[in-house]
Amino acid sequence: MFPGLQGTYADERTGEIALDIYAPEAEGIDIEAVRTLAERRLSAPLRIDMVDSKLTLAGPKRADQ
Repeated sequence: MFPGLQGTYADERTGEIALDIYAPEAEGIDIEAVRTLAERRLSAPLRIDMVDSKLTLAGPKRADQ
């Protein structure tokens, strides 16, 4: 439902569900419309944070790297 979704968390301070969206992958998408629809379905406030860098999985470094 969310193009470029990188991660989610609950902001305990505001009570919002926060989504980190990778901006380049969400380009051309009406994020506000998607947010409104998701808020209605979840019955909870939702915040979208646009990020410019893509998250990657990092494993332990090997000695030969």
